[in-house]
Amino acid sequence: MERQYDVEVSPEPRLIIDAGAHIGCASVFFACRYPQATILAIEPEAANFEMLRRNAAPYRNIVPIRAAIWGRPDVLAIANPSDESWRFQTRQATAAEVDTVVGITIEELLRWTGAPLIDILKIDIEGAEKQLFSAPCDRWLGRVCAMFVELHDRFEPDCGEALRRATAPYGFVESQRGEDVILRRDCTMEINRHLEGRGNVWDAPI
Repeated sequence: MERQYDVEVSPEPRLIIDAGAHIGCASVFFACRYPQATILAIEPEAANFEMLRRNAAPYRNIVPIRAAIWGRPDVLAIANPSDESWRFQTRQATAAEVDTVVGITIEELLRWTGAPLIDILKIDIEGAEKQLFSAPCDRWLGRVCAMFVELHDRFEPDCGEALRRATAPYGFVESQRGEDVILRRDCTMEINRHLEGRGNVWDAPI
């Protein structure tokens, strides 16, 4: 409703990852704003995911995935299951837990899609951004053109520091809109490199 994600990005987005999709509001916005894009909507909590799946059903370009974005492949659990639906956090699961969800990496998603770039990466993962950006990012961060990141230092100290330390080498320009830090960079060189001798790199199956 506040059009927090209505920000001009270039090139025209083809792959969008909505990490922490909740019930799909941002995914639906992206699907309408960029009808040619594929949106991977990642949500770990079961009830939220079911609502996400229902909200995404009319949009063929949204792919709901029940998982959690994490800095390494892992098995995770919801850390605060009795909290509000928009505040769910994830943590590493114990061996005895059965209500678990897979933790996947951005690199894994890129490998799965076959896409050369992530045009928009929206991250709202309730403090897990510290774990994400503290892990090795060099195999995917240079392939991101724009990021919308909601920081949760109130839950997990130094989220912002981890983000800025990880992104410093990549030439992102930072701005702020609402609760989000917006990071954008020129991906022209990456696009040209992938186009050399490859035809249409956007024909990769998703």
